[in-house]
Formats: sequence, C-alpha cells, structure tokens
Amino acid sequence: YKVTGVQTCALPICMRIELYASCWNEERIIPFFLRHYEPIVDRIVIYDDGSSDRSRELLSASPKVELRQLQKGASYILMQLQELNRCWKESRGRADWVITCDIDEHIYHHHNLREYLKWCRAQGATIIHPLGVEMVSTDFPASDAVLSEKVRFGVRSISLDKKAVFNPNEIDEINYCSGRHLAKPVGRSVFPRQREVKLLHYKALGFDYLLDRTQQLRARKTSFDLERGWGVHDLRPVDEIRLGFEQTLPGAQDISLIGNGEPALSQETDQRRL
Repeated sequence: YKVTGVQTCALPICMRIELYASCWNEERIIPFFLRHYEPIVDRIVIYDDGSSDRSRELLSASPKVELRQLQKGASYILMQLQELNRCWKESRGRADWVITCDIDEHIYHHHNLREYLKWCRAQGATIIHPLGVEMVSTDFPASDAVLSEKVRFGVRSISLDKKAVFNPNEIDEINYCSGRHLAKPVGRSVFPRQREVKLLHYKALGFDYLLDRTQQLRARKTSFDLERGWGVHDLRPVDEIRLGFEQTLPGAQDISLIGNGEPALSQETDQRRL
C-alpha cells in the first residue's frame, strides 16, 4: 500500500471504525452520507433530534446504522455538543478509530480512507486533523450520485478543520466546542506528518438548497444559542447568503488541488508527528 509516495509493507487486515453523528431533517443528504460511509466504517450511530421528514426511515434501512434519540435541552447545538463529547467513549476497547461528523460532512482520502487509517494505525498515529473544504455546486446532484465524484469543487476553509478522526483508546477527552470547530484533546495525540485527509462539507449544493437549509436551521436557534453567538452564519440575510455563494463558485478548485501536504497544525503541547 502506498501513502505519500512511500511504499509500505503489508498491513494488518483487522481494523474497526465506528462513526457518531447527529441528524435533523436530512433526508436529501442522507443517501450521499450512507453511500460514502457504509463502505468505510463498521458501525454508524446517529442521534436524531426529532426529524419530521424521512430521515429516520432512510437511516433505519441501513444495516450499519444504530438510531438513537438526541436528548432535549435548552439548545439542540448544546445537546449535540454534549453527546459528541462523550458518546464515542463506548467504542473504547472495540474500535481502532472513531469518526465524529455531521450528516453533510464527508471525511475523505484521495486513495482510500479505510486503508489510509490502517496505515496510520500501523505507524502509531492516534488522531487525524482533516483539511476543511467547503464544497460547492451550481445544482443539487442526483440522489444516486457519489458526491466525491460528482461534486469535486470547493474552497479551503480553515473553520472546517475539525479533529474528527481519532483513536478512542488513546484519547481521554476530545473537548469539542460548539460545531466541533475547535477541540482540545486530552491524551496521547500523535498526528501524521502530512495532512492527507479532508473534511468535505456539502451544504452549498446549489443556491436553493443552501438557502432552504440555512433558513431551516435559523428557525431552530434558541435564545440560549443567540446569547452565545452559536450558529451565527445561519442568521445572514438572503442577499448575503447569495453573494457568498456566487463569490465562492469562481474560486472553487478540484479537491485534488486543495491543501496537499499541509503540515499538521495543533495547539496541543503534547503533539507528536510521525
């Protein structure tokens, strides 16, 4: 198996990956989510926040999905945050890697994510810091598409650099902030030297879908969220959303050209690089 141009020896076959995510009314994006992750992970745990569309039906149809109910509280953002800071701990002792993500986030490697994580494990890495990419397309893709093949253009977004993949047996706490945009892992953090993994965020799938989804999420914001400035990007006026979308399209690049070879970045004092 070859990673960053270096030929490696045969890798161990047995490896387990478990994924944790939250969901609310994501029926349009769920087929892409399952098509991307089912070949990669061994178990998918979804915390649904009372979806009123076909989300639960679509998720329940997957043999890899375990559907749970997200607890209610002062804010769905707060409840998601609390759950994703603790739920992955049940994978200790049985999984080599866990992934935490939103339904519209695809953790992606240009060759094969599962094989790359197998290589990382063999090299002693314990945590991956994907490069964030805001993906964009003029129209919403057909429901049977593979997004990383059909929608390949995006722009680099440092705010999407989420520590979304790690070894649950080596990390004691992940300590995400709202949206998982920042994290302060506690434990043994060993990053690969090169950042080959990307987090592809698929929200700007045509302006109509982007606007509709933004307005849906805006309506869910509570006073608790607003007082803390959580999810303020969903509060933008329509003209500002449209302008941002139109300005993103000309600068978008194929994902193969974005961020290759960027060094690992982290604020952890115990970081080591392979």
